[in-house]
Amino acid sequence: MATVNIRRDVKDSFYRYKMPVLRGKVEGQGNGIKTVVVNMSDVARSLSRPPGYPTKFFGCELGAQTKMDEKNDRYIVNGAHDENKLRELLDSFIKKFVLCPSCSNPETDIIITKNDEILLDCKACGQRNPADMRHKLVTYILKNPPTNAKKGGKKGKKNGTSSAGEEGQNGDGEVDDEDDDIISRRINKEAANMIIESKLENAGWSVDISEEAVARRMAELSVKTSLLGGDDDDDDFENADNKYDLFGTWLDENQGASDQEIIEKAEELGVLEKHKAVQVLVQCIFTDKIVQELPKRIKLLKRFVTSEKAQKSLLGGIERLVGLEYKDELLPKVSKILMILYEEEIVEEEVFLKWGEKPSKRYVDRDTSKIVEEVLRGDPVFDKSKRPFMSRSERVYNALEISKRLVELRDEKDWSIEDMRQALSLVDMHLPTTLHYGAFIAVILSQGTNEQIAKWIPLAERHAVIGCYAQTELGHGSNVAGLETLATYDPEKEEFVIHSPRLQSSKWWIGGLGVLATHAIVQAQLIIHQRPYGPHTFIVPIRSLKDHTPLKGVTVGDIGPKAYGGFNVMFHQHRIPRENMLMKFAQVSKDGKYTKPPHDKLSYGSMVTLRAGMVHEAASVLARATTIATRYTSVRRQFNSSAKDDNLETQVISYSSVQHRIVPLIALAYAFYVTAEEVMNTFEKMMDQLKNAQTDLLGDVHGLTCALKTYGSRRAAEGAEECRKAMGGHGYSAFSGISEMFASYIPSNTYEGDNFVLAQQTARYVLKELGKVQSGDGNLGPFSNYLANIDPSNMSHPVSLASEDAILDTQVQLELFGTRAARAAIELASLVQAGAKWTDLNIEAWNLNCAHAEFVILKVFSQRVEDMDKGTGSSGSKYSSLAGVLRKLRNLYVLNTIYSVSTASFLMTKAVHPDQLQAIGNQYRALLRQVSTMAVSLTDSFGFSDYYLNSALGSYSGAAYENLFEAAQRDPVNSDAWKKKAYKVCLMIIHLHDYLFNSPMSIQ
Repeated sequence: MATVNIRRDVKDSFYRYKMPVLRGKVEGQGNGIKTVVVNMSDVARSLSRPPGYPTKFFGCELGAQTKMDEKNDRYIVNGAHDENKLRELLDSFIKKFVLCPSCSNPETDIIITKNDEILLDCKACGQRNPADMRHKLVTYILKNPPTNAKKGGKKGKKNGTSSAGEEGQNGDGEVDDEDDDIISRRINKEAANMIIESKLENAGWSVDISEEAVARRMAELSVKTSLLGGDDDDDDFENADNKYDLFGTWLDENQGASDQEIIEKAEELGVLEKHKAVQVLVQCIFTDKIVQELPKRIKLLKRFVTSEKAQKSLLGGIERLVGLEYKDELLPKVSKILMILYEEEIVEEEVFLKWGEKPSKRYVDRDTSKIVEEVLRGDPVFDKSKRPFMSRSERVYNALEISKRLVELRDEKDWSIEDMRQALSLVDMHLPTTLHYGAFIAVILSQGTNEQIAKWIPLAERHAVIGCYAQTELGHGSNVAGLETLATYDPEKEEFVIHSPRLQSSKWWIGGLGVLATHAIVQAQLIIHQRPYGPHTFIVPIRSLKDHTPLKGVTVGDIGPKAYGGFNVMFHQHRIPRENMLMKFAQVSKDGKYTKPPHDKLSYGSMVTLRAGMVHEAASVLARATTIATRYTSVRRQFNSSAKDDNLETQVISYSSVQHRIVPLIALAYAFYVTAEEVMNTFEKMMDQLKNAQTDLLGDVHGLTCALKTYGSRRAAEGAEECRKAMGGHGYSAFSGISEMFASYIPSNTYEGDNFVLAQQTARYVLKELGKVQSGDGNLGPFSNYLANIDPSNMSHPVSLASEDAILDTQVQLELFGTRAARAAIELASLVQAGAKWTDLNIEAWNLNCAHAEFVILKVFSQRVEDMDKGTGSSGSKYSSLAGVLRKLRNLYVLNTIYSVSTASFLMTKAVHPDQLQAIGNQYRALLRQVSTMAVSLTDSFGFSDYYLNSALGSYSGAAYENLFEAAQRDPVNSDAWKKKAYKVCLMIIHLHDYLFNSPMSIQ
């Protein structure tokens, strides 16, 4: 047997440490091609390592699946791989996981400490050194420790806890969700994924109990059982509403009933465990003397209030009692009522927070928005007409003035959180306080301990501190694990030392940091006793609270002109207290002991918050852009192709080319709005589960939000730009209202994960779901069930369209979109199984991402149409008359997607045959003409005010030309003072020859 030195860089023929020359054999062909390392056992034995280790290492490095069959001594790496390449990888494995870092001797044993740290114990020099804990192989080693591994206090870890014969997916982009080497990535990334629209609702710590706030809630809620419907979770038994009525009637007729009698009656009716019964109970047994009555009914309430839903129902019932029956008597006593519920531990603090803010967000009417808008429009600080003429420094200062004025108005007008949210939305400008509300407060609430929340949230709410979020660095963006800012723990002083080791470590693109922020949530690499633990979040003081100057060791600056706000910061040995590390999941003790999160997915859950909210943001951008474009192209007239008697030129929107560019985007905006609501509902269910360490929905929501963030942000940005181009030359004017909106929105394609990078995670999720189908596991996610209906042996037959209008059938549409997505998934899976590198499959991953997203949108949109048609669901009965309109929009979305947006994908997957496109095109053009006649009404229904749109061309009045001319006159270049100053220079230019040569010219 030929042997080589274990260290192949050592040329000494007498070197004592030898190993067999690694041999590889390529077997199979096509999708089944693989490389068998025929002597892996002998090689591994020479290295004193299990043969699965180098095999798995090869898979990690090559982005290929591996299989270890110990019984038959076969170690396989999928794909065809050159022997020399494998030998080079073996050298790398030896360097990282065999050789002693101190003396380079290969006589080492693996020690696994109680903290899951892998040490190399050298027999030659006696040193113990940590292995490279960043490598993906670390997870496999921890799950499959060698039989000779020394234990360092690790409990419950048996040899071979995971089968070494299992197939594993390894790639360049990401490892499996269970892998420990991405725990820290999940912990740190969740904080960045917050936006003001989706997370501001969690920022408050006081409940708005003003008369206006109560009235606002009451507008959507009636007394007792009249509006108890709408929550299907509680209506899973026959005649549910009738039983609530019976329960309420019995309570009214038996006012003196004891607690036990009430419980027995509720059990008899089957409503005791139903949260809606709590609302009925509250309004029947309590009066204006509720402060005195509550203590006597504590035991009864605890019997009924057994879930978070029941707690919310209790608060809702009390709100009705106060708002509709005893407003004058009880409104001043609300705080005392709430205190009793809190002290008796009937309602949890977190439920109080949600109740205090979410109802007003969900049921806010346009009157609230109008009231806030009137305040803003009457205040010169919020005058939007000046913005186009401001220099960058003036815009930054204006943003500061707006932020200051909003805080003042909150106090002056006693604005609620919802009022503030409305104001921020109407201002429609990136403010220094945006990340304070959307990230700083939200991250502390989601990642901080109770003590940290109690300390920092009150300070943040009253603006005693202003925060921002600092993650991205000059040298690293998407690669969060590669962030370089350090947080080194000093156990002697119980402090973290925040430090930027080099220029590329500067925090970059940090909104709010450059001028206003006093503190920042900083993502930094945690270092304890010289060992890295990955990125964690820290509350880092930036500026003095006395004079607002940067603190010692902190350098702050602006990163220069750009469309989206951003600043940079560098740290030089900047010290912060140990308590400033957010420790809800991971902790560092005073003596420097690190405690991992109790479950690796707990911190991962909230990282999708931002992406969940971004679907709504995409809908809003498209809705605003199409509103402006529809109104302007309805006013704009060009040519007279129809030779009308009135001699008017033709409305631009009447041209089919313009309809094709704008109207399908209106349908897409509606689709996005419907989908955004479903995403947030699913997301909230997931977050409720995560509180109990349940992760059932986590993977599904992660895949869902990745797909819709990438698809939504790309389509919305492209759609806004298409609307601008459809408006002709005037569309490029700053007064169009689209230019600035587009410039502000386009970064969404990059932040919170570059779209093409994030699409790979969607593809991985779908492939995992496909794996469930192939293994016989029918437990698919709610949005991937299309994978179960595909026949892998039939990949070439198109979906049948029995007639030209068959494409308008809901089930046919779902089959078309599902078949296309499933076939895209199977094709990608076959390429992976054939050994293709994941990095070479990014285009296929993107196509699968889009196919999955378009199916999800169709499924959600179709369900909403069905609910409205049948009068079911949360809004079905109220808006059933609009089902026909929404169905047309749904069909237009489908037809446009097949015929225009994703035609190539439908054809390549053979879900649609080229011959079928003719019929689909005919249906598309006919429906496009129909919906175009409703375009103005559809966009008006979005309800945007002129102040919010800030568009001269898209105003509700239709006076586009007058508005545009008036706006242009406000340009300082048109002022007499500017002209007088400029004309002097102009005259000098014109008469320069005269001045130089003293020869006056007379030109008429």
